[in-house]
Amino acid sequence: MQIPEPKFELKGPEAIQQRISELRARLGLKNKAEFKDVLAQNTDPLSGLIGTPPSEGELHPMDPSMFGATIGNGARANKVQMQALVTQVAKEQNIDVTLLRAVVEAESDFNPSEVSNKGALGLMQLMPGTAKELGVTNPFDPYQNLTGGSKYLKQLLARYQGNTEIALAAYNAGPGNVDKAGGVPNFAETKKYVDKILRRIGQR
Repeated sequence: MQIPEPKFELKGPEAIQQRISELRARLGLKNKAEFKDVLAQNTDPLSGLIGTPPSEGELHPMDPSMFGATIGNGARANKVQMQALVTQVAKEQNIDVTLLRAVVEAESDFNPSEVSNKGALGLMQLMPGTAKELGVTNPFDPYQNLTGGSKYLKQLLARYQGNTEIALAAYNAGPGNVDKAGGVPNFAETKKYVDKILRRIGQR
């Protein structure tokens, strides 16, 4: 079913606030204080909404077009929304959500507008060439970036027989450097990156 166009015009921060209000209503919360309490108790309070089909004529609260429109107006999307979108994409791509979330956190801290000094773009810091190979036409679109990045991470996990440590090293330093080193290359940045994520997911 084709998702209908929004009935309102998204405008930067105002759009984010409107979406938060709608999400708060979906969660049955009366005010901002209650919403903040939920956030304090659960880093992903919206996970139960992910994957729930929208009713007739209704936009899903995590619809990717909402993020694209918000980012297009120059505003950084809400971090909680990005975490919820990570959960959605992880389910779609059949990849461990804890791992995917840790990678996104390490790469961009959930900032879809992130650009590194090496030219890596978006939530999962895709290089332009890699993004193109993955079919990502707009690296700053959160849904496209997460989908492409998760596919690439899955490819690396398959390439290295499910070895998370080596796959993460390849994501950071490139498969060529990993293959040349026969494991995690002796790069301080890569070692720190791999260690951070493995600790985050409880594998170190």
